[in-house]
Amino acid sequence: MEKLHFRCPNCDVHGSVPGETIEQGPVRLRCPRCGATFSTGEVVAAPTPAVPPAPEEQPAAEVTGAGKSVPAPTSVPAPADTGPVPVPPAQSASSFRFSFHGDGRTLFSIQFVNLLLTIVTIGFYRFWGKVKVRNYLYSQTELLGERLAYHGTGRELLVGWLKAMGVIFVIYLVLTFLQMVHPLFVIPMNVGFLALVGYAKVGTMRYRLSRTSWRSIRLSFRGGYKEGVWLHVWGLLAVFFSLGLYYPFFHVRLRRFWADNSYFGNQPFRYEGEGRELFKDFLIAVLLSVLTLGVYWIWFKASLARYDWQRTSYPGLSLRSEVTGGALFKLTITNLLILLFTLGLGLPWVIVRTLHFQFEYISLSGKLDYEKIRQEAIDAGATAEGFLDYMDMDGGLLDFGIL
Repeated sequence: MEKLHFRCPNCDVHGSVPGETIEQGPVRLRCPRCGATFSTGEVVAAPTPAVPPAPEEQPAAEVTGAGKSVPAPTSVPAPADTGPVPVPPAQSASSFRFSFHGDGRTLFSIQFVNLLLTIVTIGFYRFWGKVKVRNYLYSQTELLGERLAYHGTGRELLVGWLKAMGVIFVIYLVLTFLQMVHPLFVIPMNVGFLALVGYAKVGTMRYRLSRTSWRSIRLSFRGGYKEGVWLHVWGLLAVFFSLGLYYPFFHVRLRRFWADNSYFGNQPFRYEGEGRELFKDFLIAVLLSVLTLGVYWIWFKASLARYDWQRTSYPGLSLRSEVTGGALFKLTITNLLILLFTLGLGLPWVIVRTLHFQFEYISLSGKLDYEKIRQEAIDAGATAEGFLDYMDMDGGLLDFGIL
């Protein structure tokens, strides 16, 4: 019996279903790419191709309700990391979200095995353990039916850590000698620490984004070390000497640095915030935080997240956050209670709950034109990861303000 060829009205993907599934009248279909559901009476008919495409290039719809289910085939294998990347047609304008599918029990089992192997190997396995955790968390993060992928290795983290420890040892010897010469050298030591933090964060972003991909297209971070170090040293000192009043301007400059230098393929993200727009809300938040013993600051952080994501964009896409202070307060309190009553053993559940929460409130809208996105992978070393590991500042991509 002939097949019914269709085109999804939401993402424009072509597909077909066997003719016998519609003999009893209209049935519900589900697009294998975007997940939209529609009836056979709502689809836009697509002409029958003269030469049937290969199975992996012709997705089958999933029939729901009346009729029988036709499973969708597996996705097409990813292309190489160089040159233009053949991708599906541009999707229609719509709104969509990330989704996170991880669970605390699985993450707990991964971390428990990592702990045992780390003890057996006198600490060296922890680098491979980090990779396993990241592989799991990335693979559970989904956008438009495609999961993120992490490509780092334990060997890269180990080599980066060894290099970082060598540099830190030399710095420690030099600074100890200078402090013995004169006590005032403690001032440049603290400034040097701020510079090291800036260097480590920039290098970590370079490495982690270079090891992250979606639809087999790599991300990259192209911010310079000089600018990153200057932002951290000058910005943090300005916040300190202004008694905190410079914080909104520092936040915006730092956020713009992370966003404007982050790329998906050959296309950059953009951030258009202004510190003066945040200044009034910041002053109110400081006052109310004093009166509420710091509790109101959670509401300010939620407001700041909404502001930042609304002013972050990617070619053809705008981003948005709908997080509220009440929801963030509830997450914070419940996470603290979980850690308290489990004596820290509930950390995997806290991580999973936090990622579910963060992605739940972030949405994207617009039209992502795949034809303009080309593979442009940029490699980076893991030495800066070693510095953050030494300083116990192992932040994730969302901690830097980037997905």
